[in-house]
Amino acid sequence: MSVDSPYPETIITDVLMPDVQQYVDTYDAAHMNDVRAAIRDITATLGINPQGTLATLVSRLAVSLNTNGTIKRPSNTLTVSPQNGDYSTIQSALNSITDASVNNRWSVIVFPGVYAENVIMKPYINLVGYDPALFTYYQTYDPVAKIIPVSGVAITLPESENEDKYFISNILAKSPDNNCLITNSPCALYITNSKFFNSSANHNLILIKESFTLFSRTSVFYPTSNAKHTFELNSSGSYCSCELRFTDCFLNGAIRMIANFSALTVNMNRSHNNFGIYSSTPATYIDMFFSSINGASNNPIAISSGDEASCCIYHSLLRSNSHLAPIVRLSGTPPVYLTSSFNCFDAAIGAGVEEQVSSPLNIIDSHFNSAFQPF
Repeated sequence: MSVDSPYPETIITDVLMPDVQQYVDTYDAAHMNDVRAAIRDITATLGINPQGTLATLVSRLAVSLNTNGTIKRPSNTLTVSPQNGDYSTIQSALNSITDASVNNRWSVIVFPGVYAENVIMKPYINLVGYDPALFTYYQTYDPVAKIIPVSGVAITLPESENEDKYFISNILAKSPDNNCLITNSPCALYITNSKFFNSSANHNLILIKESFTLFSRTSVFYPTSNAKHTFELNSSGSYCSCELRFTDCFLNGAIRMIANFSALTVNMNRSHNNFGIYSSTPATYIDMFFSSINGASNNPIAISSGDEASCCIYHSLLRSNSHLAPIVRLSGTPPVYLTSSFNCFDAAIGAGVEEQVSSPLNIIDSHFNSAFQPF
């Protein structure tokens, strides 16, 4: 017996009456509530307004149902599944889309399964795992959509003359012997509710070769080897810039600028990083809010100050196993400018770092431990 219907009393009850059958001469409240509850369940599942008369229900259902009873999909949507999808591989679905653009976005819905592919992304296509509820910060529940190639890079953002945009949601990606993700051209990547792993002791998790912007939410970046970094900025060109934005994210590896980037911006909001941020670019800007960095055996933040370098840190924790200075200047003559308040440091700031406003609200104590998590 379903619960009583929440529908208004103005529903026309006569059209809800069943055809008269032999030996049926009663139609009580229980029958009425069953019918109402059934309508409610159907319309809630399909996202249809349940209010109105039964006479208009057919036309309202037709908005979401095909004539054969299957649910209509939104336009510009393909499915990938080991069985019964439009395609059985992610790459074949991506390759079939030829008209995606900033004004004509597509979505590829990936159902649970292990896809042993080296995926080459295409711009303005949302690559979306089917069930976001299966991802949490602490654990991934099966089944989920997993991109795990036999070897090589799991996801590649290809070369392009345009500054394209790419979108990944609810996906687990892992490379057994290489980078998990590589960028080859200036682009922007939006990541939501996803996890990236690699098992190689010789490759960093994500290799950034050109100007790059990342917007990431509720995601995990986890190189299995502690000797490697989550993000390696290593360009063969010049005047490249990189902006990395993390909200509710976990990074189990350093962010390290290797060569030929003119500017690096890192924004951490309610996020945690193991092993620190290291940049020799002439201009580095770091913003932290309600976040933490555990530098392990290194300084949590070590940056150069060629043209300009600054850190704005609020309500955050910076520590290292050896109680090293939380922020140091690697090289350069100008100071690294620091604005901070309501933070916990396990040592005093290093030489070459100049506080813009001396804050008595920062706490310096060597007893802070690595178990601290901001979220």
